[in-house]
Amino acid sequence: MKIKQILHCQRGAVTPLSRNTWTKNIMEKIYQNFDGLDVSFKGALPIYILDQLKSAKYDAIEQHGKVYIKLGAAKVPVSVDRTGAKGGYSFIIDTGIDRETWFIANSTFKNRWNIRVSLKSMALAIHGYKKAKRNMLEVLDLLEVKGEYREENEEKGLRYNFPQERIARVDFCIDFKTDHFEPKVKCFVAHQHSHREFIQSATNNFIAKGKVIESARIGTMPNKQIALYNKTNEIIFNQKLFWWDIWDIDKDTFKGEIWRVEARAGKHELKKWNIKTFEELETRVGNVMWSIFKDIRYVVPNKNDSNSARWPNANFWDIATNTTYDELLGYSSNAKKGRIVKDLRSNIARRYKILITGIIIGYTAILGKPISELPQVLDTIKKDIINYAHQFPDEVEEKHDRTLKKYFFLDD
Repeated sequence: MKIKQILHCQRGAVTPLSRNTWTKNIMEKIYQNFDGLDVSFKGALPIYILDQLKSAKYDAIEQHGKVYIKLGAAKVPVSVDRTGAKGGYSFIIDTGIDRETWFIANSTFKNRWNIRVSLKSMALAIHGYKKAKRNMLEVLDLLEVKGEYREENEEKGLRYNFPQERIARVDFCIDFKTDHFEPKVKCFVAHQHSHREFIQSATNNFIAKGKVIESARIGTMPNKQIALYNKTNEIIFNQKLFWWDIWDIDKDTFKGEIWRVEARAGKHELKKWNIKTFEELETRVGNVMWSIFKDIRYVVPNKNDSNSARWPNANFWDIATNTTYDELLGYSSNAKKGRIVKDLRSNIARRYKILITGIIIGYTAILGKPISELPQVLDTIKKDIINYAHQFPDEVEEKHDRTLKKYFFLDD
């Protein structure tokens, strides 16, 4: 088994390239689909189900492994883990290999985000987005989750009530079949500050000598990220052998490799597009994914041009980009991230302005001054702020930087 080594590569790292590298490999697309979806819900499970989970978790700790129970009055078959998860989730339950993983807080407050659900890749591969989503909402109903409800009409006249949702992450993937492929560091083009992480095989030499990359991640979560990796090795290592059936490939006779390109949008990237609900996801996720493939690219070097930003996309990257556009056309709108980001920034600035206006008017009143003296009060406040900045420059700069970081998701 190959040992993995993490390298954090800076832009400009160069690997010796041969033009033959780009012309001999034929990448044949064999699969495309959503590959992950994380959703949080504002609501709570009833006390008797939380008590049932507490008891099952205690048994799991005693038995040093998961326990299997039938949860709630509906007797939903689940496995209960012996641990919780960060974010205040006391319980982790699993509804099946083709369903979901649930993270549940031990809380009965209905106005809190007590539930987080992660749809498995197999659920999306086998059932598709709409059916996988419907399965998840059915479990919410069966577990008697109470919260701030909204209604959504589903296909075939089915109607489900579910608490307020917040989309936290969505992934979309395209798989390619090839005889052999060796991605090169130099060929990833993205913003110069983008984090780049490469996983390499220890059976080869160092990267400067042509060491083989097995996986690459460009960008960071929970922002946006592109992952390019050897799916063949990944499914063998993680025993996800069901993928051979999904691809309709005989693993015993297959001699090539499967490489996956995956676009990932975390909560900060989704916030740029003003995506929180299922409805917003289903009308704009196509725009998001297509934008990620345009912002982060895999290219073919041009020895006559030193600017990699002008290098043409590799053929398989164009296929991935076009597939994303075609496949998610029904999940797209005329939304433009730049316009949405600008609107978000304007809305926040407007709230600040309203807050400042109210405070200054109140401040004028508490000083016992008539509203006609508002201009003089403003002049006094302006002088006070400037004096404060001169006396405590580090503190002022720290507060300013903290706010910049708080709203960094508004940077396009």
